[in-house]
Amino acid sequence: MSHRFVRVVLTLVVGLSPWRHCIALLLLGLMFLPGRVCARALENAPIRPISDAEALGRNAANAPIVFSNRLHYVGQNWLVVTSYGILGTESGGNSFTCDEDPNCPELGYYPSWEFPAGTRADYLFKGGYWFGGIVGNDTLVSTAISGGSVQSDELNSFAPIKVASTRRSSPFYDPGSMDSLLLEHCSTDSLKKYYYYLNARADQQYYAKFSDTLVLNATDEVEGRRHRPLGLEVSQTSYAWPDSFAQQFVIVELWIKNISGDMGNPHAISNFVMGVFMDYDILNKIAPAAGGVAGYDDDISGYLSSGANLLCPDAVDPLNVAWAADNDGDPSGDKFPSSSTHGIVGIRFLRSPATKGMSFNWWTLSDPQWGPAKLGSGDPVGIPDGDRRRYYLMANRTIDYGQVYSAIDFSSDGWRKPPGGACGIADGLDTRQVTAVGPLEDDLLPGDSIRIAFALLGGNNFHTDPLQTFVCKDPDGFLAKKDFGQLSFAAQWASWIYDTPGFDTDCDGYAGEFHDDCNCKRIVKPDTIYTICSDPIPFVGDMGPAPGPQQTATRHEGLPDLQGPEAPPCPSPSAQELTAETRPSQVILRWSGKSSETTKDHLSRRYDFEGYRVYVGRENSPDRYSLLASWDKEDYKQFIYDIRQGMWTTNGNVLSLGDIRRMTGDSQFDPKRFSRPSLDPGSCYQDSGRCSYFEPQAENFGDTLYVTDVTPSGDTVIQKIANLIQRVSLDTIVIQGDTLTYGEFQLTVDKLPTYQQYFSVTAFDVGDPVVGLPPLESPRGGCYQAVVPIYSADVARDSGLKVSVFPNPYKISFRGSDGRMTSYFEQGYEAPEKEGGRNGAVTEMDRRINFINLPEKATINIYTLDGDLVRTIEHPDKVLSSYSSMASWDLVSRNLQAVVSGIYLYRVDAPGRPSQVGKIVIIK
Repeated sequence: MSHRFVRVVLTLVVGLSPWRHCIALLLLGLMFLPGRVCARALENAPIRPISDAEALGRNAANAPIVFSNRLHYVGQNWLVVTSYGILGTESGGNSFTCDEDPNCPELGYYPSWEFPAGTRADYLFKGGYWFGGIVGNDTLVSTAISGGSVQSDELNSFAPIKVASTRRSSPFYDPGSMDSLLLEHCSTDSLKKYYYYLNARADQQYYAKFSDTLVLNATDEVEGRRHRPLGLEVSQTSYAWPDSFAQQFVIVELWIKNISGDMGNPHAISNFVMGVFMDYDILNKIAPAAGGVAGYDDDISGYLSSGANLLCPDAVDPLNVAWAADNDGDPSGDKFPSSSTHGIVGIRFLRSPATKGMSFNWWTLSDPQWGPAKLGSGDPVGIPDGDRRRYYLMANRTIDYGQVYSAIDFSSDGWRKPPGGACGIADGLDTRQVTAVGPLEDDLLPGDSIRIAFALLGGNNFHTDPLQTFVCKDPDGFLAKKDFGQLSFAAQWASWIYDTPGFDTDCDGYAGEFHDDCNCKRIVKPDTIYTICSDPIPFVGDMGPAPGPQQTATRHEGLPDLQGPEAPPCPSPSAQELTAETRPSQVILRWSGKSSETTKDHLSRRYDFEGYRVYVGRENSPDRYSLLASWDKEDYKQFIYDIRQGMWTTNGNVLSLGDIRRMTGDSQFDPKRFSRPSLDPGSCYQDSGRCSYFEPQAENFGDTLYVTDVTPSGDTVIQKIANLIQRVSLDTIVIQGDTLTYGEFQLTVDKLPTYQQYFSVTAFDVGDPVVGLPPLESPRGGCYQAVVPIYSADVARDSGLKVSVFPNPYKISFRGSDGRMTSYFEQGYEAPEKEGGRNGAVTEMDRRINFINLPEKATINIYTLDGDLVRTIEHPDKVLSSYSSMASWDLVSRNLQAVVSGIYLYRVDAPGRPSQVGKIVIIK
């Protein structure tokens, strides 16, 4: 029976409900696919497996086996993960579910690993995990999928995938992701640094749990015995982000626990190995196959051992990425259309316990079945069937040479000779690969857990020449025209996100590895020659180097960070860096840049602060704020016209006005004169005989704004106006020998309506185009002041201000300034979250009469004219006090009934102050 027919049947069967699944398998006679739900447990084995009943009883609510699949869709990798150790959808057989996710794309088809997102270019048929080890004298392997891409029964889940997010607008937002488990970080800086532990750490985060303890119908293909489990429970968390620097990868972290004690037979697992098997099948699902070749029959596999460090191009970082690509990218004529598969995908292990090495092995399923192997190694020629063969393949610590080298004879280096038809293999076939870490140096003891993490990477534009032809005896020439840059970019960023370089998360004194000789310049003087280099560049975090074939994982006990580069910290209200002063109709914000402007970027190791933005909103929600004002440094990027490339280019460096004037030698040079691209020598700035221009890094909105206007006569004039944000002073601080300046700022807003508003100040940086990092801004709402433009409580107390009430009289409706009937609710003075009726109708509980000019504490009693007590409000009140000097009455009595029209009396009592009385008129 052909392998492709097996796939068709699997596709038909997997999508069925459990009972139909069983019937379908029985009707098929179990010819090739062992049952998953309807099978019985093996009862006689050296390691006693638990029965179905025991397994179900050990899981919550006696839950049945669960097949749960979710799609990561927030980045450029649309990738399906499952709750049972499978990656991908098997061309739709394991279709993903959106469940309660309103943002889940309604595609009408099932991507497996689509990259870039939305192109229908799919890179994966199906992949899955292999776990292996030695138990006593037995070699055991538990798999989610066999070497022939047949899904096994050996990993099972009893719960659906759980979802969490750090994004506030997500229905799966985890409030704990913003909690401060705020541990003071170990730092000798004069400024305190903190390590934030996030419960949710990604924009899209999926959690699954599965085990190998339920024995169904799986059998060893070679020995014929029923599957023998290792006794593992695996917790899987996968992370995806939409940020530009993180769109090209998904990170998967596994916690693997030895639960053999729960099976009644505790045992150690020695020489543990873990591998990721992948059957890529790279094709576009809607574009016709190139040359009539099936999309899965022309793929190539390889291994990228290293790449230039993004921050230090002179340094080389170990990458150890197992990759796969289409053999030619499926060009159309002389170009690669957007739907073509001209990209590259791969796997990089990011973390494992101390290990003896790692391996990468590939083989072909098509005729001939073959894969590289060392002479005398015993590696299988084709499909690695059976536990022993699978284990040996994962534990052999061999890195196969790339598939395009299949026709080259490496027997003198100890490899088996190429087979007949080797050129066909080199030019692309239906290949599989498994990348593994291990064996581990230490035994996995009963009850112990280990952490293993890897990244699934995607890179664009691997194929650069649509007219290139493959010559099997010249693989070097073939690869010379391939671009691994984007794959290397994704591999490095995945590592940096998982474990921040140079950051000692667990405070044990080890912060990772650094490149010392970076960005060096050779200085020649008459009497000496010396070299000046930039500060050391970190490339590894405190968890130590990642696993590699020649580089075993160290025993550093660092912690994963799972966070990207951060914007400068915003001015903190809790540290009194952001304060607000209120007066009737006016708010004055003041803030200090001490933290924002003097915090070094943990990745680039530079002080990269650029500016501030101030937002205003009726609610403290990031998507409900509107930009009010912006302030940033005056700095520029220089663009120079490259005649050879026929385009404007920049090195990404940000130049201050002083930098530019020193560069030009003109103390009065104004870069705004050359702000547009022009090839006219008279209109552009001449730099070494080439035209250049200067583009503002941000808006260049300083204390003064330059506004361009056109007069009625058509003349263009530039007007100077004062920015709402003003830098009122500069201060100096010394941090680790660096003398830094920071500003004190003020923003004044007048003519504000008398209801609560939120003002949020954010800080943003310059970004780093060299590593593909755009300018980053701190979250809106992270640093804010909730204010009402009235006198504050301390002013009311110290000045003895009389309490005032508004609106008084209170009218259910009245004629507005435009002549139409309106209400306080419609004008936004009541229930601001309902936006004047655009987001819900007014209720009796929404109405408000406001008392202002209150001191910090006060008691408000409201009476009828007959002296009956209607309501008592103790200020501050959790619901009715919206500001330190303001409290409100919701027009509800103490018996929770809406009051009627009439005249009411109020009395306000406050410590140390005489009582104040007055009248309120309500007209309904």
